[in-house]
Formats: sequence, C-alpha cells, structure tokens
Amino acid sequence: MGPPRKFTLFSSISGELTLKGDLSKYQVKDLNPYARDIKVITEASGFVIGGSNTNETIYKLTAINGVPITELEAKMRPKQESLAGFLGEDEKLLDVLVMDNTTVKEAGLTHQKVAHPLKLVNALLRYWSKIQSIHIDETIFSRNRDGYFRKIVDQKDIEKLEYSKHINFADLTAYRVAFQELKKAQSKFEAHYKSYSEQMKVYRKIIDKHIYQQNDDNIVRSLKKLLDLSHQGFYLETALKLKNEVKLFAMQIAENVQQLESRIKEQTDIYVRQDIINQKNKAATFLADIQKAATLVDSIIEETEGYFKAKEEYNQSRFKFTKWIIDTPKVYFSYNGEKYCAEFRTSAGSQPTPFEMFIDDNLPLNHYDRGGADSVVTRLRDGKQLHIPELVVSLIEKFGFYEGTGTQMRVPPEEIIEFFNLKP
Repeated sequence: MGPPRKFTLFSSISGELTLKGDLSKYQVKDLNPYARDIKVITEASGFVIGGSNTNETIYKLTAINGVPITELEAKMRPKQESLAGFLGEDEKLLDVLVMDNTTVKEAGLTHQKVAHPLKLVNALLRYWSKIQSIHIDETIFSRNRDGYFRKIVDQKDIEKLEYSKHINFADLTAYRVAFQELKKAQSKFEAHYKSYSEQMKVYRKIIDKHIYQQNDDNIVRSLKKLLDLSHQGFYLETALKLKNEVKLFAMQIAENVQQLESRIKEQTDIYVRQDIINQKNKAATFLADIQKAATLVDSIIEETEGYFKAKEEYNQSRFKFTKWIIDTPKVYFSYNGEKYCAEFRTSAGSQPTPFEMFIDDNLPLNHYDRGGADSVVTRLRDGKQLHIPELVVSLIEKFGFYEGTGTQMRVPPEEIIEFFNLKP
C-alpha cells in the first residue's frame, strides 16, 4: 500500500474532514476530476434535456429521450423497476414535471441550479471512493474493502486495517445473524427469478412453435402479440396483462373446437366429415398447448409476485446488515455561508435511470445516471436534514424530475431551495 495522499482542499478539525472555503464556489470537477459536463439535448418536440422548458412544452410531450410517456409511467410505478417507484400509483408524469417546473420558475431558478448543490455534495463524498488512504493535517484515514474510510490514530495500523471489514466487534453475534438473514433473503428472491426464467422459456417455446405451424394470418398475429408481450420486461403488470391475453385467446380456440365438433355431427359426407375431424383434432392439440401456456403464465405471476416480495425482504435484511459496517467519516462544509455536514448512507443496490440515458462504464466515478448510494446532509444551525438519493440528482438536472409526490425518494424542489438558501 502506497503512502497516504495529501490534500490541500481539506483540513482536519477534531479528526473530521472539513472542506476549505465555501462549497458554492467550487465546480464539480474540483472535487471529482472524472465528472463530465452535462450534455444539453434539444429533442424534436422542443423539450430540452439539461435545459429550461415551458409548461406548455412539457404538457405536449408524448415521449422523453425516445421513451413513450405511457411506458415511462409504467416503469416508474412502485414494484416495477424500483421497489419504491418513481411515481405514485395514480400519478401522471407530466403533471409532476409541470408542478415542479412551476415551483422552480417562480423561485427564479433553473433545475440545473437547484441540482448544483446536490451534485457538489455527491462529488464531495464520491471523491474518496477510488483512494486507498489519505493524510490530512496530522490525521490519517484508511479505506476498507467496503469502500468506507476510517480514521486511523496509529499509522502502523493502516496495512492491517486495509484487509479488515471494520465490523463493530462489540456485537459480532448480531452481525453474523444479520449476515445470515441477508444471504437467506438473497437466495429466496434469486430462486423466484430462476423459476420465472425457466417457465417463461417454456411458454415462449410453445408460442413460437405454433407461429410457424399456423396458416391463419389472424391466429399468427395473435400468437406474435403473445410472444411480444412476454418480452416486455420482468414486471407484475406485464405478467397480468399476458394472463388476460392468453385467456382470451384460449377461449377463441376453444370456441373454434366446439364449432368443428358441431360440424362433425351435422356432416353426412364421410370424406368431408373426416377432413373436419382432422381439423378438430389439430385445433384440440393447439388448444391444449395454449391452455398449458396459460397455466405457465399463472405460475409466472406467482413467481413474479414472490420475487418482488422476497426482494423487499432482502432490502430490509440488507439495511439491518449494513448498520454493522462502519460508515464514511462525516464531511463538513459551508454553502452560501451556512454550515453543513454530509455523509453517505448505504443503499440496497444500484438503480438505473428510467429515462434510459447512455452511461459510459469506462469512466470512473460516473454515478449520475445510476444511483447506488444516498447521502444525508445536516444543517448544523437547526439540525434539519435533507436526504439525497444519488440518482435523483441526475433526474433533476436533466429532466426537472424530483420524483412523484407518492414516493419515498422524492426531494421536493422547495425543500432544496430553502435548505441551501438558493437565490436567483
């Protein structure tokens, strides 16, 4: 392990990291050299990604970044791409965008200015994630294998602590119990997903086989629709929609079988009757396969529901587990003359933006289109706190989206403006 890096932007007060100067005077790249400037894109609709938009422009949108509004809303519902969701059960995306756009414009600000202090806080905390050890004034901090820093009093302990997990050994039994609960919960939701995947493969094989066996164009179109639906993502909403479509289709085939049976009874010509019998037998085999597919869809729904329930249990177990891991040291800073303290809070996993922005995985510390850790900022004057989900920073800066009022992760623009005392 190399010698600790020395930093001039920080001082150490009582062993805590304190940023020199006012954070509002910094640029993101001062703290995160890998940060990229936001790319402003004007879409054909007139909507500006990373810029200012009128409410009229927003209300006329049918898509954002090429993703239809209806699809975005479906993905943003709770327990779809995110357990907490980005929108409430009945919220409309455009209504939320216009509501927050109005708040920001009435304050004489832009979404980019509102996002700026949040982005700076993220950069301030993310600065440490690629550094093994730092030396500030007379205090040494060492990063452990979980990515967190710990203040080291004795410099001889640095190498030893580099390979430890910094567990709260005062309660090692509780740590072990939490870890076992985490592994058990993880195995449970993984088992549900494995079962879902296997059954979905069988379902698709059945539908795909009959697409090439049928001569009726209407039936082929219906089968292709059933196949397309199965590729619309791992969502409960998709599985329920698939169930309804398969059920209706099976009823149509069953009706066709009944009609053929009636024709067999009415037909006296032995050759024509045999031809109808052959058609009926073929249709009955087809019906049996579709009914099997319908049964698979019922099981697929059960596995999907089981997965999301188990995933929620896993997240709860993860929060229990991570509290036994010592977190990052607090970082103190000033913003517009007000004093604050920021710290990371471990999240339950990485989450991509629903707007499907391109992410360059080759760039280190590029976390603004994917959230994996949240931060909490405390205003020292009154103890008021602001919870900042990492992904929300990007959503605000690029789309003016602070998440829906019916979600846990929403960061209202009026709260950000008041908390950091933002002015036009």
